[in-house]
Amino acid sequence: MGAKVIRDHRPTASGQVFTPDGRANALYLNELFDAVAKETAARLHRRYGAQVPLTGGLWGGSWYFADECGYTRARFRRLYSLVCVPQNRGLEDPGNLKLLFRVYANVLAEAFEPYGIALGDANG
Repeated sequence: MGAKVIRDHRPTASGQVFTPDGRANALYLNELFDAVAKETAARLHRRYGAQVPLTGGLWGGSWYFADECGYTRARFRRLYSLVCVPQNRGLEDPGNLKLLFRVYANVLAEAFEPYGIALGDANG
């Protein structure tokens, strides 16, 4: 019996993140940011054996620009998210912290690719 291969998962939200007119649904965007954090933690565990429980979400002030259904009132030029990184001895090493955020940036880019949003290269 061969080894079980666990493939990377592209983070998604349970609903439509962007409307055809370019507005965002803050509820689903928040969900997508959290899915990015969870997938980043999973990849760090699979590839490096690191136990780093990450959570993510939409920056708090962004909620002021959404209607009662979660849709933003206008199109955003910038999106801000929060990533909660726990205190961890391994992350005291600057190289490990840089690795964590490189993996996070790559997962974030994968998550937004289906929406036609190209994020910069995290390896540069």
